[in-house]
Order: sequence, then C-alpha cells, then structure tokens
Amino acid sequence: MMGKDTVPVLRKHLRRGSRYERICYQNTPLWIRSHWPSHWSLYNIRERALSALEVVGRDAQSAAPELIAMISDTSEFPQLRREAMRLAVLSRVDPGLLIPIFKRLINDSDFTIRQTAGGLAYQLQKEQESKTEYNFTAKLKQPHAGDGSNTFSSELVAKSLEATLKLGLEKR
Repeated sequence: MMGKDTVPVLRKHLRRGSRYERICYQNTPLWIRSHWPSHWSLYNIRERALSALEVVGRDAQSAAPELIAMISDTSEFPQLRREAMRLAVLSRVDPGLLIPIFKRLINDSDFTIRQTAGGLAYQLQKEQESKTEYNFTAKLKQPHAGDGSNTFSSELVAKSLEATLKLGLEKR
C-alpha cells in the first residue's frame, strides 16, 4: 500500500530529465525518438509517478514544488502539465498559490493548457469566494458580544455591506 513514505521517491521521479533534453526530444523525428536513450524516463516514468501521487491523495501536497515546476515549464509535455495541474488541485495545494499560476497559463501557446488552466482557475476562485461568503455569514449569525442578544452588530452589518459592494464591483 502506498502512503506518505512513497512521496519522496515519487518527487525524485518527477524531477527526471532536463529541460534541454525534453526540448531536443520533442523536436526530433519520430524514428529517432523511438531510439532515444532516456525515452522511458522523459515521459513514461514521470507519467506513472503522477498517477501514483494521485493514489497517495492529500499526502501528495508535499510534492507541490515539483508539480508547480512541471506546470510552469513550457518545455514540459502538455499531457504531463495538464495532469500536474489536476493533481495540484486534487491534493489541495494552496489556491492562493495556484490561481496566479493558472491565470498566467491562460496565455500559453498550447490550447489544451490554456483550456485546463482557465477552467481550474475559475473553479478555485469560485471555491474561495463561496468559502469567504460562508465565513462571513457565520460571523453575521453570531450573537452580539456586548449584551448576549441575537441582534446584529451595526459594525458587522457595515462590513457586510462593504464586502458585498466590493465583490459586486470586482465581478464587473
């Protein structure tokens, strides 16, 4: 059974192959690629490492630096980049870190990367907005600290209106 102990080994596999080697590999004819000495480690082993990290689940969070490096590297295979994006979201890497990266990738040269990054950025942003709204309404439902009654604090209501207006202006 795979667990937290396998993550360091999988992280090592994700770092295999240099950027230069990937660029050379991707720009050579297919008949040369089939005889490439490190073909197996450039794509297949790294693809399997991503799949294994998916099985590990939330413990894959410690592989965030490797996932972010794969996502950001334009010389990386597009399929591996998309899989790394999906895995970063599934393993609950900090959305505050992922959203700016995904927004930058909306201008990527590969259509599938743009599409995946845009969809995941939208999903993460919506999750953050709903979490903020939930926390805000939970604070509003708390009783007023001064007298123990259930009346809303005027200060809290003012903050609520201000946040609502701010969200409304940002969406325009």
